[in-house]
Amino acid sequence: AIEASPEAARLARKAVSQATDVPAGVVEVIEGFSTAATLPEKADLAVAEIVGSIASEEGLHATIRDAQARLLKRPFEESSWIPC
Repeated sequence: AIEASPEAARLARKAVSQATDVPAGVVEVIEGFSTAATLPEKADLAVAEIVGSIASEEGLHATIRDAQARLLKRPFEESSWIPC
């Protein structure tokens, strides 16, 4: 998981560590912007938080294209994305 907000990243780490249905080491929370992150391996899934009424308001198009190019194993499969 990649989270830009330090507080949200801290809470995510806490939630992952307390989850009883997530084996240790399956989810790693990386703090920072996804466009600057380097993952140890490509991810199976991206959860994209879309803020604003249109994707271009927050530069989402460039962020998604970057994730497709660098961060996902199967970037063009619908099952690789969860928009929220």
